[in-house]
Amino acid sequence: MEDHRSAADEMSAKLKVRRDWQYADSLRDYHIIVDGHRLADIEPACEVDLSLAPGTHTIKFKIDWVESPEISLDFPSGQRRTLVVSSNAGGSLGLYYITFGRRKYLSVSEVPS
Repeated sequence: MEDHRSAADEMSAKLKVRRDWQYADSLRDYHIIVDGHRLADIEPACEVDLSLAPGTHTIKFKIDWVESPEISLDFPSGQRRTLVVSSNAGGSLGLYYITFGRRKYLSVSEVPS
């Protein structure tokens, strides 16, 4: 069988985003924002694969008026990085995260690819 990957595919960096199922926001998608642009949405209990140009990128996630802290990651050519996004809204701090903590409503962590 032939390999149909292009040279551009081999030179790009890969970002995998995983979102596990949580009761909070279980009916809504999160927006994936890379370098200030909405590249994709992610549903609960799903994964999204994105191709990025090699280099440093700023990444955050949003839903309505709340979001995650912005992170900056370096993506060398051909490297794959995996992020997991989740809500902090469960429990007794839910009101805090939709008001004063709105920029920390979502948490992001990197996991081994």
